[in-house]
Amino acid sequence: MTNPTSSPFVESPSIQNDVLKDYATDTSKLDSKIHVSKLEFQIQTLKTEKELWAKERRSIVSQYEDNIKQKNKEIEELKLNIDFVYKENEQLGSKFDNSSDISQVRLNELNQKYKDLKSRNSKLESDYRSLVDKNDRLIRKHKQVTADWNTQIKVNDELSNELKVRDQAIQTLQESNEELVAKSEQYTELFKNDESLFKNNQILMNKNTSLQKTNNQLQLKIDQLLQKSTSIELLKQKNMSLSKTQDQLEELKCKYQKLEVEKLEIEAKYNDYFQNLERTIVDDDNYNPEEPEVTKSLKVQNFIDKFRELQAQNLALKEKYDAKTMESNELKQELEDVSRSIEQEYLPLIQKGQAKNEDSSYRISELEREKTLFTAEIEHLRKSLKDLEEILNSRDESKHQNNTMQQYITNLENLVDQYKRKLDEQSKMSVSTAPQIGEKRQRSEDKSFRQTATDLEKENMHLLSTVKKLELSNSQLKQKLGSLELIKQKQESYKVLELKNSLLSKDQFVKRATLDTLRKENEALIDRYVNHRPSTDLIPKALFARQEDDKAALQSQVDVLTKRISRLRDVYTQKSRDILITISRYFGYSIEFLPSTIRPDELSSRLKLSSKLIPKDKNSYLILDIDNKSLKAFGDYEFKSLCEELANEWVSKNQFPCMLSALNLKLYEAAKST
Repeated sequence: MTNPTSSPFVESPSIQNDVLKDYATDTSKLDSKIHVSKLEFQIQTLKTEKELWAKERRSIVSQYEDNIKQKNKEIEELKLNIDFVYKENEQLGSKFDNSSDISQVRLNELNQKYKDLKSRNSKLESDYRSLVDKNDRLIRKHKQVTADWNTQIKVNDELSNELKVRDQAIQTLQESNEELVAKSEQYTELFKNDESLFKNNQILMNKNTSLQKTNNQLQLKIDQLLQKSTSIELLKQKNMSLSKTQDQLEELKCKYQKLEVEKLEIEAKYNDYFQNLERTIVDDDNYNPEEPEVTKSLKVQNFIDKFRELQAQNLALKEKYDAKTMESNELKQELEDVSRSIEQEYLPLIQKGQAKNEDSSYRISELEREKTLFTAEIEHLRKSLKDLEEILNSRDESKHQNNTMQQYITNLENLVDQYKRKLDEQSKMSVSTAPQIGEKRQRSEDKSFRQTATDLEKENMHLLSTVKKLELSNSQLKQKLGSLELIKQKQESYKVLELKNSLLSKDQFVKRATLDTLRKENEALIDRYVNHRPSTDLIPKALFARQEDDKAALQSQVDVLTKRISRLRDVYTQKSRDILITISRYFGYSIEFLPSTIRPDELSSRLKLSSKLIPKDKNSYLILDIDNKSLKAFGDYEFKSLCEELANEWVSKNQFPCMLSALNLKLYEAAKST
């Protein structure tokens, strides 16, 4: 190294250029080899991905072939079952024809029944009008009779007074008559002896006959007065009977008003139904527009036919939907099985490949970092070599400096050779590790992607169903809220009218007035006896404070107890609501406790039973009175007749639960048939 002749830079500068050229060619070859190794690595990864895609395609093709074979088998089975379905369809067609004939007969019967009920209604209306006219006539007669009766009472009183006076006069006359008879007997004896006395006797006899005539007239008047009194008593009895009939007519009038309201509601519902039918159904049949009953029956028949067609289409679509859902469930199950098998078989390989890939990427990053360091050092060395060449070309320097520079150059050449060897080794190692990494690289796939996707789909379907349910329940609750508000308004108006005339409100008014007067009296007494007293007569402040503390403690206890009572009341209402909901869910009846007619704030012994199988627009229900042991049905004619039949069958056997169960079964069969 110390020998200057051993350095190539001193002897021949062209050798240095050759070395640099060789180094440049080696670096270019090294870059090209690295690029080629990268390309080979990419090609290898593409090949592995292609093989994986080919395997996946083969598996999918095999699955679809299996599905096609299975569908072909199902098609063959369906072809075999076509004859059976055709025969069953013919049987169903015959059944449908029979049911249509039966329904037509039933419809004709119902139309006839409707006509009979209509005629009966018109007859009842005419009877009601006649009864109303009769009632008006009776009321007018009653008014006239009451006026005559009052006048007759006055006349009767006057005549009774006159009768008393006349009786007294008759008694006096009888006494005077007896006296006169006695005198006449005396005078007869005298008359026999004297003619003047005989004449006086004749005069007295004439007076007697006149008095007898007046007496007879008075007796006739008394008889007439007795007849009038008997007629007055008869008129009183007639008046009592007329008042009773008037009360009965008022009750009948109330019942008629209720029936009229129910009739109007039924007519409104009936008109709404047929207006909807006229809007929705278009008739192709020829019918007479002057006969509304015929048109309505045709509308109903067309509606029933279209409803049955839609029901049949719905059943067919439901079967198809069930088949498609089964197919989709099977495909989902197969997909889950395949994904599970892929996770079990290929996940370990994928994880190993990922680990090796991470190691190789880490090593590549380290090699690139070293390469950058080496390139930086090489550039630095090249710069230093260029500087040395410039120094060597200058001949103005000393020999000692030349020796030191030659030694420095040789050291640099050795370093360059060492770096070159290291770069070659690193390039060889990278080339040897690159194909191994390319061969073992696998396609990365998330383990739980499919599972999360299926879970999210299920959750989405569940949320959609809950949203639909909540929308339906919201609309139902809005309708229920509107009906409850109307009922509440009517109940409030009824309560206000009832409370105005109730004895309780009058009693409360009297109590309020007495409280006001007592309060005023108390204030006056306090002002008189407390405010103007000396301080010695008043209560001490400590005693008053202790009493106030006791009062506050008692008030806190009262508040706690009121809160507890309110909480228990809330729990009781919630539990009772839950009990009613469970009863309506499992027994098919919703129970409602009706308020008392005398005290609306209290519950009575009457229960309202509404079946869940009856539509809300029909408003048919049962009212059970526990105390009176009575049962009444409210609703349309069919519901009442059905309840009467079941009551005749089961109530006589003391089996009321069986009657309710039989009623639900009949309603279910009727709803299912329609």
